Amino acid sequence: MGKLLKLILPAMLCVALSLALIACGGGKKDEESSQAASSADNQSKAESSDTTSEASQPDETVHLAVADMPEGIEPSAAYTVTVKYGEDGEETAVPCYQAKVGKESVSYEGEGEITTDIMAFCYFESDFLEKVIITVTPSGEFENCVIRPLARNISFEEKDGSVTFELNKAAKLSVEFDDKIYTNLFIYADDLQTEEIKEGDTGVIYYGPGVHNAGQITLTSGQTLYLAPGAFVYGNVVAENAEDIAIKGRGILCGSQLTHRMDGTRTMLCTINNCSNVVINGVIFLDSPTWTLRLYCSDNVEVNNLKEICWYFNSDGIDVCSGNNIQIKNCFLRNYDDNVSIKAYESKDSTNIKVTDCVFWADCAHNMLVGPEAKEADYENKYSEITFRNITVLEQNEKSDFYKGVMAITCADNAVFDKITWDSIKIERMSNGAVINFRFSDDYGTYMGKSISGVSIINVNCAATPARGDSILGLAENPIHDISITNYVVNGKKISLNDHNFTGDFGYIDALNIDGDERRVTNTFEELGNPPYVKIEAAAQGTGTLQFTLNPEIFEDGKTYTITTVAKFQDIDASVGALPSAGLGFVNYYVYKPDGSLDFFKDFAQCTAGSVDWRRYTDSFEIPANHGVVTISIGLWEATGFVYCSEIELKDSSGNIVLYEDFYFGIDGGEWKVTSEAKSIEVITEEEQ
Repeated sequence: MGKLLKLILPAMLCVALSLALIACGGGKKDEESSQAASSADNQSKAESSDTTSEASQPDETVHLAVADMPEGIEPSAAYTVTVKYGEDGEETAVPCYQAKVGKESVSYEGEGEITTDIMAFCYFESDFLEKVIITVTPSGEFENCVIRPLARNISFEEKDGSVTFELNKAAKLSVEFDDKIYTNLFIYADDLQTEEIKEGDTGVIYYGPGVHNAGQITLTSGQTLYLAPGAFVYGNVVAENAEDIAIKGRGILCGSQLTHRMDGTRTMLCTINNCSNVVINGVIFLDSPTWTLRLYCSDNVEVNNLKEICWYFNSDGIDVCSGNNIQIKNCFLRNYDDNVSIKAYESKDSTNIKVTDCVFWADCAHNMLVGPEAKEADYENKYSEITFRNITVLEQNEKSDFYKGVMAITCADNAVFDKITWDSIKIERMSNGAVINFRFSDDYGTYMGKSISGVSIINVNCAATPARGDSILGLAENPIHDISITNYVVNGKKISLNDHNFTGDFGYIDALNIDGDERRVTNTFEELGNPPYVKIEAAAQGTGTLQFTLNPEIFEDGKTYTITTVAKFQDIDASVGALPSAGLGFVNYYVYKPDGSLDFFKDFAQCTAGSVDWRRYTDSFEIPANHGVVTISIGLWEATGFVYCSEIELKDSSGNIVLYEDFYFGIDGGEWKVTSEAKSIEVITEEEQ
C-alpha cells in the first residue's frame, strides 16, 4: 500500500512501475495476520510473508516516498496536503491523520475528563537532493499562517486559500492558521530510510502497510520491531531484561484501544525494563493512556526521530527512570504532561543523559523535568551529567505553580542533583507557566531531597512573556549551590540579578551567578512578625478584590518600574471555583492601553492552593509607549480563603517612590476601592492585633 515516487531514466520506467506494484502487494495478507500478540507469533508471521518493503529495493533510485493511509482509518477533513519533488515533479497527495490533543483538565475521577480537540499530522520521506514543494490547504478560510519552529525561517506563498513552501532538508513542522494551536497540522518530512529491513529477516517482527490489532508486542534479545510506512498498529510494546533490541520504521503505534481511566490500571505505550543496547528510531507514537515511553533501569539507549502526540492524563513523552548513557535526539513530542522526565528508581543512578536537537510542545506540565522521584530508601540516587541542548519549545501551558517550569528540577527523598545543564533553549510560546522552577519538595516522595548543585543555564531565549515568575528556592538548612546563568533573555530583554525576574519563590541559594554577577541569596522573604495588613476573604466561587488605580501621567514611556509587596495566603482552595485549575489568591498589576483594553498583567504574588506565610515579593515591568492606567489589585479569583497584604511599594528606575501603602497611614492622593463582591474585607492595624 506504500506509494513510491521515483525519478529515474525513461528506460527504467517499466521496472519502476513494477516495483511500485510490488510495494502495494501483500497489504491484505498483513491485515489478516495482524492479530498475533506475542513475539513468537509475530516472528512466525514475519517469516511466512513474502511482501517486499520499500527499503528492499537498493537498486532503484527513490527520491520521494508517500505511504497510503490504511483502509479503516478516518482521515482528517481539516487539511489537504500535497508534495512534489523539484519544480517538475508530480504533485502527490499526502494522507492527513487525526490526533486528539488535551486542552484543559476538568476531573481526575473515574474515566477522568479533559476538554480536547482534534489536530492533524502527515508524513513522507525524501532524499532532498532537490527541493520538496509542499502545499497545505485548510478546509476553511484563514487570515494568517505561521510555520514553526520559527528558527527554520520557512517562508511561504499564500494563494487561493493555500500556503506553499519548500524544504531542502528533513524537518518536523507545525503549521498553524489563525493561532489555532489545538487544531493545527504537524508535518513530519523525514529522510529516506537507508537501512534495509524486510519481512522474513531473522529477528524481525514486521508490520507492513495496513491496520493491525497487535495487542501486546513483546521484544526479546536480538529482536527488531519494524513498523513500515503505512502501518497503523493498535497495541503496546514491552521489553524485559533484553539486550540489542530496536523499534524502527515510519509507521504508527497507537494506544487508543488501551484503557483510558484514572481509576484503573493503565498500560504504558512502550515499556523498556532492565534492557541494554536499545535503539528507537523514526516511528510515531499516538494516544498513550499514561506514560508513552518508559526507559526503566536501562543503559545504552538511543531514541532518535521519535514523534509523539498524546492527550490523556500523565502521558509523559519519555520517562528515563534510572539509566546510563541515554541519548534522546531529533525528536518531536507533543504531550499532555512532561515531555522528558528524568527520574531515579531502585539502587541505580541517572547519569550521562543527553537530550539534543528536539522540539517539544507541552499542553500541560513541564517540557523538561529532572526529578523528583528517588525511591530507594537506603540508596543515594544521583542525577548527574544531564544535558538538554538545542531544544525548541513550541508551547508551555501549565497553570499550577508546582509544575510551572519549562526547565524544572524537583528534589525529593534521597536525590542528589549535580551537573545539570540547559544550553541553547528557544521558547517560542508560553500560554502559562514559568521558564525556570528549581526547588526541594516532598511531593512524589516522603521527605525533602538531599542536594541541588552545579546547574548551568546557557543561552536561553524566551520570546514570550511568562505568566509566572521564575523560582529557585532552596531550604534554610539546605541551600541550592552554584547556579550559573549566562545570556538569559525574556521577551527581548536580557535578565540580570537586578531585574527581579525571579518573582516566584526565590531564596536560600549559595552562589547564584548571572553573567558574572554572583551573589549568595539567603531568605528574601523577611521574618515580618505581624505587621498592619488588609485581609480579604472571598465567598465560594466568588471574587473579592481591592484595587488601586494609578494615573498614567506619573509613568514615563519605556521606563522600568519595580513593585514590591509583603503578602500572606491562608487556606486557598481553588477547587470550589468555576475554573478549578485557574483559581488563586493574588497581588497583581494590570497595564492598560489608552482605549481601556488590557495590554499586559501579572500575578506577581500568588498562591493556588494551601497557605504561604508572610513573604516579600518583587517584580519589575516596562511601561510601553502610549499607555493607559495602571492598576494594582489584591484578592482572590475563583477561590476561597484569605489574602493578607501588609505593604505595597512602587518605584521608578531612579528609586523614587511612585506608590507606598502600608494599610496603616493610608495613601496620599488616592484610595483603594472594592471592585467586586467579597465576603469580607477588613484593615487590621497594629493597635487591633
